[in-house]
This record gives sequence, structure tokens and C-alpha cells, in this order.
Amino acid sequence: MGSQSLWQLRLESKSEYFSTPRDEVRRRGGGRVLGPRSLFWKLVVPPLVISECVDLVDLGEKWFCISLSLYLSSWLSKRRHASFEDIRRSRNRCCRRHDLDRPDQPGIRRHPRRRSDRSRAPPPPPVGEGGPAEDKTGSTDAKRPPPSGRISPSDLKAKGKQFDLVKELITGEDLVKAVGGSGPAWKADEGQRNGDDTGQPAPDAGPALGTQALGVVMASLTHLAIGTIVGLPGVTLPQLTDPNTEDIFLDTAQVALFGSLVHIGAIVGSLVGGALNLRLGQRVTLLIAMPLSLALWLALAFSPAVWMVQVARTLLGVAQGLAGAAANNYVVEVAHTSVRGRFAGFVDTARQLGFLFAYVVGSTGLSWRHVSLVCGFVTAIPPFIGLLFLPNSPRWLVTRGRLEEAHKALKFYRGPRYDVSSELSAITEQIDRTSSSTMGTKDQLRLLREPSVSRRLVLLTFLMFILQFTGNITIATYVVTILKSSNTGVDAYTSAMLVGGIRVVGTVAFLLLVDRVGRKAIVLATCVACSVCLTVFGVYFYLQNQSADLSHLTWLPLTVLLLYMPLVCALEAATCLLRGELLPTNVRAVGAALMYIFFFLGMFATAHSFPASVSTIGEHGVFWLYAGSCLLMAAVVGLSVPETRGLSLEQIDDFFRAQRKRTDASQIEKDSKS
Repeated sequence: MGSQSLWQLRLESKSEYFSTPRDEVRRRGGGRVLGPRSLFWKLVVPPLVISECVDLVDLGEKWFCISLSLYLSSWLSKRRHASFEDIRRSRNRCCRRHDLDRPDQPGIRRHPRRRSDRSRAPPPPPVGEGGPAEDKTGSTDAKRPPPSGRISPSDLKAKGKQFDLVKELITGEDLVKAVGGSGPAWKADEGQRNGDDTGQPAPDAGPALGTQALGVVMASLTHLAIGTIVGLPGVTLPQLTDPNTEDIFLDTAQVALFGSLVHIGAIVGSLVGGALNLRLGQRVTLLIAMPLSLALWLALAFSPAVWMVQVARTLLGVAQGLAGAAANNYVVEVAHTSVRGRFAGFVDTARQLGFLFAYVVGSTGLSWRHVSLVCGFVTAIPPFIGLLFLPNSPRWLVTRGRLEEAHKALKFYRGPRYDVSSELSAITEQIDRTSSSTMGTKDQLRLLREPSVSRRLVLLTFLMFILQFTGNITIATYVVTILKSSNTGVDAYTSAMLVGGIRVVGTVAFLLLVDRVGRKAIVLATCVACSVCLTVFGVYFYLQNQSADLSHLTWLPLTVLLLYMPLVCALEAATCLLRGELLPTNVRAVGAALMYIFFFLGMFATAHSFPASVSTIGEHGVFWLYAGSCLLMAAVVGLSVPETRGLSLEQIDDFFRAQRKRTDASQIEKDSKS
């Protein structure tokens, strides 16, 4: 059978789909067309019959019955014709593609194209009536016969048999090539839809953001609990230190422990969390931390004695340590390079929302026990439910040798149209470069001694420790006490809510700027600005201690705090992002645990020492010390930290390894000259 007769046979078999105006509407994507009689008998008669058969005394009931029956009849009509709609869609798809819609039975394209031609050009015009047409590229085509009128059911059945015959004939590769085809129609068509003639996903298809955002938000919500744990003393200490209270009373030493013991527990949680992250993964570690956090919130709310309160706070710190590193690592490993900066900032945003939530609930007049109950239920249950339905981190799965699961996890977070093969290959190559696919704690500790890794670990550990001496945790823990001592003239609880709200503003601003300005630039700018704010704050307290007249400057402390808080929150978010980016994947579990030990140790040192430091060097001395720490941090970052904006985790690792090689080469050259 020649190509001419074959084309005519195929086009005749398809002409049945375009024979009537109603079918033309269906071909163009319209729904099922109902005539006037169909509308009358299916949508008008049933409600009228129902309303007359049922004895309805109220006009409103009759109209309700009419409306309900209209809806039901319309729904039943759609359900009845669901199968016909499926047939229509498949036929339209077949006609639009100009191929048979079956992978095992390749069809014929209506006009042949070169493999490099990805456009859907219309078929060339015919030269003669009923004969093939010749275009500039030398391709041939047959003129489609004009649509005929209505066809009878018998004709339709005959045409269907003829169409089946065509499908049986168009099966061989030689026959496809004889009429201009270049391979299986389903593969060629799939590649054309995705922008690639090989049938692979389009290389320029970007990663999906919805699933990434879902995973990032669920992991970040675990830090909502961390914010409430740390921010709880800021609004509950006035109740616990009230000498007229009938509930538990805390003296000065117990107040310091109440605000700082949680950080000692977090150190223990970081050690345990490092092992759990390595063995079970970040997601499972978070699923363990959330129920534990809820149980400890309940224990705190129902504690009958001071020692039980302190124990509950310490164990809450353990839950905080479990969730701290796990959530950060999960977000950094799940997010794509193009949006990693913004998504990593979600963790700090959730933590600042936790501070704000604790301040708002504590300012409502509830007792500290009720505040604990509310914080426990709100912050523990939603992230636990969300994480149950998410996959593990792809990079963690690669370190455990579970490549198939890693591929599925990447597909889930990048979307079905994104080609994850290159990203998965880069992850596997980066991990296999220095270690086996399944590493234990001892293996990671051994890798931490490598010069390119140990240098980063020491640098990041110092930054995480010195970050706590910028005043962030101290002000968050003792915000109401500090505002009362500054004599601002504004209600301390209202000011605390303002401070909590402005913390969220700072992290949101960080999200908007991090991928435009860069991590290093944000750290340097915020360090200098925080130093200026803390210096001014210290000057105000110094003048207050010198009994100077500050009645015209009562607005200054709150204003400085409202300027300082967004800056220090952006500084903390940028530092935590650098921590997640600079640490190599194959040592991230143990390395993050070690860094968080010093992170929480710095928290404990600043929170526990603040009451004693105020009595020794005064508020002004404490805030001037924090201002100096900000400048020291800026100097270290400016001299030692590279800009990581736009770099993948594997590229960052290659940068430090190349830097180490250059250092070794220069040292060898210097030794050879000497």
C-alpha cells in the first residue's frame, strides 16, 4: 500500500470526528453540547414533577426542592456521560498529535519534519486536488478532505472498522519511514511536548516550588516550638517573681536557671540528635522531637514544685536540640540551589514567630501554666502531622546508599517535569569522592580531621558561639524586665509584642534580600548596624545610672530595640544559612551536632550570666560588650567566609578543597625556596 492511499484511508477514518458542528465543538475542547429538548427534559421537567408530587406547604421549601433537583439532575447528567467525555478527549488528543495514541502501535505524522524542527507548522497547501503537495523542504502531504454532513450509526460503525484496519497496518518501522516518520510516534510526540526530540524532560524546565515549600514549611514549623521555648521566660517571669503570688515563686538564682537551663538540655539534645540524624535521618528525628516536646510542655504546665519546673525546662531543651540541627539540615538539603537562600530563611522566620506567639499569648493575662499548654499544642501537633507524609532528605538517602529512594525524593521535591539525573549525579559524586555511601559516626569524626573540613568546622563553630554574644538571646529572654528598667513609659507587655513582631519583619526582609544581596554582605552590614544600636542602648543606660535627666528621651530605648531586633534576626538567619551551606554533606550530621553544642553553650552563658553581669558592670557595660562582639564577628566573616550566593552545595565544597590545595602548593613552594 502506497503512502498516498494510506493517508487517504487514515484521513477518512478520522473524518467521522469532525462530521457535525457539535463534534467540531467537542474537537475544540468544549464540553458536551445539549440541545433545547435535552435541556427541557433533563433540567426542567424533573424538578417540576418532584415539586408537584411532594406536598410542600411553604413556597421556600418548594424552591429549595427545585434547586436541589436541578443540581442533582445536572450532576447525574455529567456522571452519565463521563465515559463519553473520556472517549472524546482521547480522540481529540489523537487528532491533535497526528499520531495514534498508543506506544505499542506507532502512527504516522501528517507532515514529515526534521528532528531539529520542533515547531508545529501547519501542513503545506496541496498542489493538485487530491494529490500530494510539495513544499520548500521537499516534504509531501495530502489534502484533508472537507468534512461531510451527518453520518448514520451504520456508517460510523463501518468507519470504525476501517480505522481499526489502519491501526493494524501502521505498526512497522519501515512503513513509518516510508511515509516520512522518524520513529515511534509516542516518543517523538512526548519529546516535542517537552521541548526535546529524545523524549526526555525539557532541560530548561525549572524545579517545582510547591512541594519544596511544603517540605520547608513543615520542617520550619518545628522551630516555632524552639521560639516559644526560649521566649517563654520573657513574659512569664513577672508572674513567677511576684512575691504575692500563690503559685510557684522563683528567686534571683532560680530565675537565671529558669531562663538558661533549657540551653544545657539543648546541648544534650544536639549530641543525641547528631546520632539520630546520621542513623534515622532528619525527618525521623523531627518526628521524634515533636511528641517529646508536647509531653514536656504538659509536664511543665502541671509541675507542682520548683525543681520539677526546672527539670521540665531542661528536658524541653533536649527536644529543642533534637529539632534544631535536623530542621536546618533538612531544609538546606531539600531546597534547590536557586531558592535555597529564601527557603532556609523560613526556619528563622518560624523561630521568630515562636517568640511573637509566646509574647502574644503571655500578654493576654493567662497564667504561665495555661501559656505552656497553648504553646505545647499549637507548636508540636501541626509539624508532626505534616512530616508524616513527606519523604526523607535526598542527600541523606544517598549517604545511606538508597539511591532509588533518593531519586524518588528528588522527583517529589523538584516535580515530574524536572530532570533530576544531573543533580542526583552531582550529589552522589560529591559524597563518593571522600567516603563510602554508608558512613558511621566514627567515619564522620575521622573526616572532620581533614584540613579542608576542619577549617570550616572551626570557623563555623566560632561564628555560632559568638553569635549569642550579639544580645539576641538575652533581650529575647528578659525583654519585659529590660523594658521595665528602661522607663519607656509604655506598657512592657505591649512593647514585648512590638519587639516580637519586628523580629518577624527582620526575617522576612532577610528572605527578600538573601538571594539578591548575598549572605556575606548581609552578615557584614547587620553586624555593623547592630553594634551601633547596642552602643546607643548602652549610652542610654549609662546616662540613666548617672542620674541624668532623660525625660525627653523616653522614646529612645524602645525605638533602638525596634531598629536592633530585625537586624539581629537577619544576622542570625544569615549565619545559620552559612552554617548549612559551608559544612560538607558527608559530615553534616556530626558536624552540625558539634556546632550546636557551642551554639547552645553560648546561649546558656549569655542567658545565665545576664542578671549577675547587670549587677556587676551594669546594663550599659553588658550592651557595650555585645557591641564589641558584633564588630569582632564582622571582622572574622569579612576575612574568612566566601560568598555562597548562587552556588550549589557541591560547588561550595569544591571551592574549599581547591583553596586548601592552593594553600598547600604555596607552602610547598615557599619551603622549596627556603
